[in-house]
Amino acid sequence: MFRIALTLLCLALAPGVFPAKTSKAEDEVRAFLTRYRETIKKRDEAAVRKLYVSDGRFAFYEDGQLRYKSVDKIVKALTGMPASLDWKSTYTDTEVQSLGNRIALVRTNFDSKIFNNGKQVYGWSGVTTMVLEKGDSGWQVLSAHSSTPKPRPAPARSDSKR
Repeated sequence: MFRIALTLLCLALAPGVFPAKTSKAEDEVRAFLTRYRETIKKRDEAAVRKLYVSDGRFAFYEDGQLRYKSVDKIVKALTGMPASLDWKSTYTDTEVQSLGNRIALVRTNFDSKIFNNGKQVYGWSGVTTMVLEKGDSGWQVLSAHSSTPKPRPAPARSDSKR
């Protein structure tokens, strides 16, 4: 009997055995991320505009460069893609951290692919961080940064022979 109780206690205390309880904000943010991916894929202008704050504070960086300073520029980039292209993105190892009632930080790996008539024509992957703000209409992206791995030069070799 003691062994069974001890085993159950160890299982209950082991990290990852039972899922951690998430806050309401974290659940809402995860739902937002699903809607975000679906909205970007559809490229519906009105729906895309609702994803981002539109009061001038918004910024989206890619690989360390400010890429989009307004929602209009994101809409233009997305709606400028030919309708025949299909976009698929997946997120993995997503972390959501609530920073109060109205702010959340998201860190995630992403893998994005673009298809034309079912054939992949482009793909990229990397990491994204987002700062989300909860307003009257729900969660929106206040700021984001995505980066993709870049080849790094090999370290200089030093000859240790003397």
